[in-house]
Amino acid sequence: MTPPALERLFGGFYQKLLRMFPEFATRQGDPRYDHLLSDRSPRGHARYEALVRETLGELEQIDRRDISPRDLISYEVLRRGLESRVEGFPFRGHLLGLDHLQGVQLLLPKLLSEMPLETAAGYRRALDRLSCATAHLDGFLETLREGVREGMVQARPVVEKVVAQLDLQLEAPLDTNPYFRPFRPAPARQALAETAKLEGEARRLVEKEVVPALGRFRDYLSQEYLPRARAEAGVWSLKRGEEFYAWSARRSTTTRLEPTEIHSLGMQEVARIRSQMEALRKSLGFQGGLQDFFGYLRRERRFYHETPEEILEEYRGIVRRAEAGLARFFRRLPRARLEVVAVPDYAAASNTTAYYQRPAPDGSRPGYFYANTHDPRSRPRFEMEALTLHEAVPGHHLQLALQMEIEGLPPLRTRWLAFSAFIEGWALYAERLGKEMGFYTDPYSEFGRLIYDMWRACRLVVDTGIHALRWDRARAAAFLTENTALSRLNIESEVDRYLVWPGQALTYKIGELKIRELRERAEKELGGAFDLPAFHDCLLGEGSLPLDLLEARVGAWIGELKKSGRAAEGTGR
Repeated sequence: MTPPALERLFGGFYQKLLRMFPEFATRQGDPRYDHLLSDRSPRGHARYEALVRETLGELEQIDRRDISPRDLISYEVLRRGLESRVEGFPFRGHLLGLDHLQGVQLLLPKLLSEMPLETAAGYRRALDRLSCATAHLDGFLETLREGVREGMVQARPVVEKVVAQLDLQLEAPLDTNPYFRPFRPAPARQALAETAKLEGEARRLVEKEVVPALGRFRDYLSQEYLPRARAEAGVWSLKRGEEFYAWSARRSTTTRLEPTEIHSLGMQEVARIRSQMEALRKSLGFQGGLQDFFGYLRRERRFYHETPEEILEEYRGIVRRAEAGLARFFRRLPRARLEVVAVPDYAAASNTTAYYQRPAPDGSRPGYFYANTHDPRSRPRFEMEALTLHEAVPGHHLQLALQMEIEGLPPLRTRWLAFSAFIEGWALYAERLGKEMGFYTDPYSEFGRLIYDMWRACRLVVDTGIHALRWDRARAAAFLTENTALSRLNIESEVDRYLVWPGQALTYKIGELKIRELRERAEKELGGAFDLPAFHDCLLGEGSLPLDLLEARVGAWIGELKKSGRAAEGTGR
């Protein structure tokens, strides 16, 4: 039984987070704060920082000797998460919150589009939230101004992309404006007068309040912030920038690896995967070198769809095939549904190839695999299997949806605490698992898998190159061009992603290498008793974990099987 003090702390901290971040509450299916938005001003961050420090202090007062083994994992996971944040606060990284991938200019219209407007009450809550947009955006401007005063400014290419996104939002006619579009469907079963009144209020708010606030945001960025944006790509150029990046790498990977060690590991992985690519190229009978083969893959029209609709339909077909084979590899499957949808038009041009959004815990919203269909000629078909297995099943959707359904874990662990090295490492492992599931039978699709594996290896090199070794964007792009078949558009998007999220790109390959190492260890020590579904159950059964805790969990699982004598029975897969 969980000690009352620990249970109160987990529950109390989680409830405070829901109140402090209403957007997070909405995504958890909790409607209590649907009428509010978070405070993005310096005052809002100060309250969050105080809450984290206070909670860590309370956690350290709890006697660990009274905690069960499973609750001890929860204790340790929370302690790690809080300590990492406290360690990072002095670097003032929140002042770099300008983001062309998940910035305020994108998240707010997306959030509004996901809110239930079927009833007048739900519609009014969304209207109340819309009325908070001005304070939300203006508060974020205060944070950016503080960043300018402290010399903590975003890289110029990122600022330019955010300005371009705001231009698209401001130029859109009202009926297609992303802030008004969610309010256009009339609430079901409402009288015409009520419908007209509510929609009229939404129109007024967008025209009179939201659009002017977006205009102020855009003008500040273009006229004042952009001239002060840093010319250097990496955060090394900021005050305490080298320390900041080393902390970012530790937090992201949940390891003590130094950036130079990660860079060296990445170069080793690039060489290994490149040799596999060369072997496959030769087996296909292509006479030129690897760069020539990359150029052929970029040019050949048969490798590309013509329309966004064709792209989405193929992704959906791959999902259906993957879902049909999951039972052979997993003991438990998530109850939550998965849908494949397009990245919104106003965000697609500068966004990544794809991303996943987890479902609402109450089942009111499915998990979403967002596929970027902008410029179909930059979306190769031979990469689609690997990408789907990563973002959907058995990758992010299977792992994250299952995590929310684990019984006995506090919501703080299943919904808020996240360790990217585990989450992204699992998804990259899932790409490779596709070979065992019957995917990549087309050699070009197998080459696509290698492209994606190489891409993640290159991330170790390029992310550390930019932020620790002082590479510029051109050198980073040249390395990706030389070693991957990614299109020019995808390479540009990738490089600018690293500028926004220093350290995050390291998590994929670092996490995958650890998971593969643990599987190899289990197979070797358990012999014929190794059971792959049981191993996957062990990996996923406690949600996302720091990699050292995951290693300890797998080690304990192996030890229990060996102690029981099952390792010698040879009855597994």
